[in-house]
Amino acid sequence: MEKETNPLGNNIKAVVFDCDGVMFDSAEANRRYYDAVLARFGKPPMDEQDFAYAHMHTAFETLERLFGSGEGLKKALQAAKDLTYFPFVRLMRMEPYLMHLLTWLKPNYHLAVATNRTNTMDAVISEHGLTGFFDLVVTSMDVKAPKPDPGQLYKIMEAYSLSGDQVAYLGDSVVDEQAARTAGVKFVAVANPNLEADVHIKMLVEMEDILGRQ
Repeated sequence: MEKETNPLGNNIKAVVFDCDGVMFDSAEANRRYYDAVLARFGKPPMDEQDFAYAHMHTAFETLERLFGSGEGLKKALQAAKDLTYFPFVRLMRMEPYLMHLLTWLKPNYHLAVATNRTNTMDAVISEHGLTGFFDLVVTSMDVKAPKPDPGQLYKIMEAYSLSGDQVAYLGDSVVDEQAARTAGVKFVAVANPNLEADVHIKMLVEMEDILGRQ
């Protein structure tokens, strides 16, 4: 039987993961964290529009949306710093097939993370037993601007001297799509059929079959 064509091409050398919505279901953790900050100021919990925004953007951008600019934002940033996200990391739920997929990928691919998280990614990796899997973790703190700016992906490409057709980026949001398009990497949309992508998957388990066609 003829081997199926790989929709990502046959030259992938690095697999890059977004964090929230791809590696983890962080909905409960994110909602409880931002709602806790809001509660400190007597504000109601996030509505669904704010929650969707928080899923894709940095903590600073989210707090700016929730509190506006000026003194309100300054106080919110301090409250968020005092509260810290770290107690909420344990509420993040790892996607069921992630560990198996990383174990399968590790011998043959560079593995990296490109996320709009800031200072919490090390804790996420440590808390959930992922230490040692990723060669490079790039957060919004490591580049001049968060996604959709392509800086995170450019940094990963430069680190391993790779061209766009050698990188597969797994993301689930429009900011991931835009970053991938600008950087010229192959984009895998995870559980979001509304995005433009080279490949759409519903679950991470599908990546083993796709990359196995190389």
